[in-house]
Amino acid sequence: MQYQMRRAIPKAKWLNILENCNFRCYYCNHRTTLIREHFIPLSRGGSSRVENIVASCVRCNIQKGTSTGPEYLKWMRFLYFAGMGPKPINFCAECGKSLVSQVMQCGC
Repeated sequence: MQYQMRRAIPKAKWLNILENCNFRCYYCNHRTTLIREHFIPLSRGGSSRVENIVASCVRCNIQKGTSTGPEYLKWMRFLYFAGMGPKPINFCAECGKSLVSQVMQCGC
């Protein structure tokens, strides 16, 4: 398995990522210390490009592991509807469909 070399994100781009998610975790919406997280993990073919980086809390980053962003959001959605987890930020409140982007519309 080959991993890509980690590159630092320029501070201005990291601040832009944080502003886009309102300084909250991309997955659980908690306002806490945020770290960079690969939406598609490097181990699954993701890159370190800015387009693949989201702001995540440590808890979500650890729980997500090597899952992709959509896989983790689906798991969080299951936990939420089973009454065992917080409401994920990135799913349609109408139909429950996972959204891969905070600006994406479901269209249901």
